[in-house]
Amino acid sequence: MPEAVKELETILLDIQIPVLELVRGGGGEGELTQRLRKSLSEKFGWTKHNFEIQKIIDGQERESISHEIDHVKRFPNGTLVLEIEWNNKDPFFDRDLESFKRLHADGAISILFANHPAN
Repeated sequence: MPEAVKELETILLDIQIPVLELVRGGGGEGELTQRLRKSLSEKFGWTKHNFEIQKIIDGQERESISHEIDHVKRFPNGTLVLEIEWNNKDPFFDRDLESFKRLHADGAISILFANHPAN
């Protein structure tokens, strides 16, 4: 998916992290994450999307699950999703990863980019 690679490279090559952001205390979404989200959305149309999967048996819904993903973009060759989490705890990362694997197995997404910081 060369178009997707080009978009992501453009965003990542433009990243600048001021020293102050590296040494300042956290709390909430960091400025770098905000800039990444804004660039992906405004420059290239990566939008938030809520995937919903329903299990229907003989016309009756038996189960419905959903998962919201921050950055989703559909390309001619498939759908890519991107999650940016800088301080995600293991149980939440594991839950999200399972959801992404299920979405991939069901054919809803083609490629997932997920970040899990080393402990």
